Amino acid sequence: MGSAIRQFLRDLFGSRVISSLELQLLQLRQDFEKRLQDKDQVITELRTERAIMQGRMMIYENTIMPLASRAGAQVVAASNPAKPKPNFPAELMVDRPKTKWELVQDEHNKMLEELDRQEREAKASMKE
Repeated sequence: MGSAIRQFLRDLFGSRVISSLELQLLQLRQDFEKRLQDKDQVITELRTERAIMQGRMMIYENTIMPLASRAGAQVVAASNPAKPKPNFPAELMVDRPKTKWELVQDEHNKMLEELDRQEREAKASMKE
């Protein structure tokens, strides 16, 4: 009779234990699946952020680096070739009359040259 009661209690409580264990197992599996999805989502977000940061870094390297280093200036010089200077014919430059400002500059330059020449002569005469 005792074995029958024990068997009855095992059947009664054992089934509850098994069902609770199966429920916990199901919850653990769902939790594991959720964590895997979260991990994949974080990895995707980090890859996206990394791509954005690399894009910003390229922009900074192309704008700031040329201003701050010789290597950057060489990169910019290689990527931006020098513009050709206009080649005007000589007859256009020679035949045109001088403007008033150019005449004033010429007079001023002649005066400065004369003063420099006088100073050199004065220094030369003092040394002798």
